[in-house]
Amino acid sequence: MIRVAHDHTPPLPWLWGAVLLAVVAGQAGAAESAVTPAALAPQAGMPLVLELNLPAGPDDAPATWNSANVAQFFVRVAGEQRTLLPVNADGDGRHARLTIDRAGPALLCIGAGPPAARGHSDSWQRVTHCTKIVLDVRPADGRAPATYTPNPGITAKTGQKIEIMPMVDPFRLRVGDDLPVRVYYEGVRISNARVTATVRPSGFSGPGTEIQAARPTDAHGTTWLHVSRPGTWVVRLVHEVDGQAGPQRCVAELIFRVAEGGER
Repeated sequence: MIRVAHDHTPPLPWLWGAVLLAVVAGQAGAAESAVTPAALAPQAGMPLVLELNLPAGPDDAPATWNSANVAQFFVRVAGEQRTLLPVNADGDGRHARLTIDRAGPALLCIGAGPPAARGHSDSWQRVTHCTKIVLDVRPADGRAPATYTPNPGITAKTGQKIEIMPMVDPFRLRVGDDLPVRVYYEGVRISNARVTATVRPSGFSGPGTEIQAARPTDAHGTTWLHVSRPGTWVVRLVHEVDGQAGPQRCVAELIFRVAEGGER
């Protein structure tokens, strides 16, 4: 059973008057998403292409879907969670295709890491990049449904090694709203973590705006981002941990779209 987190208290209206929201226009060296979907509103039954953008290994060889440690790959849609492993990679190895047969709001989750971590019994614990992608899967005719059916799996924990959990449904967000998030590493809430977002007017190309959360995460691993503009949002957390070979950098991302119009 998928449960929705209900323990968030929205920020008081006066809080934003006392907090400076850092907004830096332009690309500002924004990092590329570990996994980039070709679309956020695919049609049911039609292939969706995902591009893998993991950092190159020690030999400078780019990681591919065939070589990387892709230990988690599943989708939550229509009240179900379904694995998508093994990966259906294209010939270039950088792109993979998946098909979601049922329309509705969906959450796609990928946990990946360097090739050296493949083949271990605990490979899922050796991932370094965990991505969540919120998809609006349209019916086969491509039309938006007349009514919205919530997917509680989007706002529930996924069990990824590192994750950003939205505490409100991204489909409900409009410009002027606040997005509360909670962050976890190995299931434990991370305090004093810095969460940022890159927002682009459309898709994943072109100049973006970097937005910093109003404050670092509190003792409960919670902070807020102000939804200041429409577009494609990539919320990001970088967390440094002590690994077997020294410090290790783990990255969590949450990707979703805020529609134009309907500002609060």
